[in-house]
Amino acid sequence: MDDARGSFVVVHATTAHPASDARIAVRECGSLVKAGYDVRLVAQGPVSQHPRAHDIPVVLLPRRSGRARRALNGTADVLRAVRRFRPDLVHVHDPELIPLVLLLRAFGTATVYDAHEDLAAQVVSKPWIPRTMRPTVALASRALVKVVGAAASSVVAATPHIAESFPARKTVVVRNYPSLVDGDGSASPEPFRREKVAVYVGAVTEDRGSVVLARAAELLPEGAIVMAGPIADEHSRRLAREPGWSRINYLGQLDHADVLALERSAVVGLVTLKATPAYVDSLPTKLFEYMAAGLSVVASDFGTWSEVVRESGCGILVDPVDPQAVASAIARLLADPLEALAMGESGRRAAVARFSWESEGATLVGLYDSLLPAARRSSVGLPGS
Repeated sequence: MDDARGSFVVVHATTAHPASDARIAVRECGSLVKAGYDVRLVAQGPVSQHPRAHDIPVVLLPRRSGRARRALNGTADVLRAVRRFRPDLVHVHDPELIPLVLLLRAFGTATVYDAHEDLAAQVVSKPWIPRTMRPTVALASRALVKVVGAAASSVVAATPHIAESFPARKTVVVRNYPSLVDGDGSASPEPFRREKVAVYVGAVTEDRGSVVLARAAELLPEGAIVMAGPIADEHSRRLAREPGWSRINYLGQLDHADVLALERSAVVGLVTLKATPAYVDSLPTKLFEYMAAGLSVVASDFGTWSEVVRESGCGILVDPVDPQAVASAIARLLADPLEALAMGESGRRAAVARFSWESEGATLVGLYDSLLPAARRSSVGLPGS
């Protein structure tokens, strides 16, 4: 099958994630390229500099200001880009691209819908959706999930919980674990090379613990917490009103390679997200990345998170809305690097044994192998291509 794979053109498309997204560009596209498929990526910048992704051809979409404009124009933008490649399969990553799935299926093009999150649970906690509208939006989201589940050739779900919303016969679970082979934690640094800091990497939002971390920083030495990731202007102004925010070393948004370097240089990884409907049943990618990098963790005490941390012995569980509890856990691990490093090593052993991308990538490749020969026989070509 390896030789045959190269004859199939597949396109991954996203309007909500950057071309540097680790799950899309590095893990999924990288695994498919390694397996021999001809892969293209359609997304907004920046482009990933990770070695598994930097050779993948990328079509950069025009930047659209505002969610509404992006949603309204995204399908047309992606369709124009996709038509250039005459693909055998299109793999989309955003709910706003579900109309594209319907259009492509009407012309016989195979499609995969990648469900990164529980859509109905996610919208309930979105601050930009008025509270009075959230029940209605959640109901519409569940209907949209049913539509794409019926229309898509297959669905890739990031967790077993998300998979329950889609038809079992056409859904596979591809968890967003880090790779331990070439880049996402392949080497654990020597203890003396680690700095006595706690790091948080990811979107900087209140639901992901930013305000609580700012308040915890007031109780810790200046610079004890290092953060990196995108932050909205409005939330940045909100954090500026927290006295502890100035005590955090905020690095802005980093490329995937720089994120890995940051994680490998620290003692503690922070994953203190709130217990919102979107997170309670999630598999927190950042937790597994920290474990793969040999970090001890301070993590929220709920759901799957608690089970992973307790079973692996990789860190301390806390109430994510209690700044004192978060600060105390960070202070304990920074004050005792030997304990922190022992927890980090326990977490890394668990990551190697149970939580690595390699088996997940094989599942994705197997799905493509099952879809594409039949897809080529049934395709009638994209409109206007």
